[in-house]
Amino acid sequence: MVWMVGLVSSHVRYGSQRINVGMIAAAGGRLVRREGVAAITMRSVAAAVGTTPMALYRCFESGEALRQASVDHALRSIRDPSPDGTPRRRFIAWADQTRARLRPVDGLAAACLADWPELREGCRVMERLVVVAADHTPDQSEQVAIAHAVFSYTLAGSIADQAAFRRRRRTTLPAVQRAPRIFPRLARMQAEVTRIDSSHEFLHGLEQILDGLLAPTTRRTPPRTPPRTTKPLTSG
Repeated sequence: MVWMVGLVSSHVRYGSQRINVGMIAAAGGRLVRREGVAAITMRSVAAAVGTTPMALYRCFESGEALRQASVDHALRSIRDPSPDGTPRRRFIAWADQTRARLRPVDGLAAACLADWPELREGCRVMERLVVVAADHTPDQSEQVAIAHAVFSYTLAGSIADQAAFRRRRRTTLPAVQRAPRIFPRLARMQAEVTRIDSSHEFLHGLEQILDGLLAPTTRRTPPRTPPRTTKPLTSG
């Protein structure tokens, strides 16, 4: 079932065809995976379903509501973390496979990062990450912090990958070449910077984050204040 803000009706009849919200969201989700989030409009999804844009407005109050339903459906491709292994290994495996799934779909990672609290599938992903974090610590605030850090880092990595792909993995830094005096270090290290292996750097960065997040913590207790003693009054 589609769960979404902006839902007007669960189904609509178009001629002899009965179209429900699930069919519309599924068509939008396929369109997202094939052409990217920017391809979602009332007209494009209506064409994919085989109906008219006006018919979709009977189910969704706006194009934004339709976009969220389409994104939500597309996010079903993100798998849950494995139930086996240490939290560290489970987080790394989940992040690696999720980045690979999001990378080819233009705009999906950015839409998920921005809108996940309103998306059923976005909340499902966060819920499962919290479950993994709970195997590390019983502290609920720490569970949320760990899950959110892994979630945000993974989506940000996918967004960076898409940006690099759009630049066709440019091997120069034009801004640095135009003003090398402003960026002296990048000018000297340009060859090294442009040869970065994004997959290796992504996993290396995640490992560094997890080293800090999953490090054993010792809770500090405030030092005891020694009891105050009252000096006996003495006469002068």
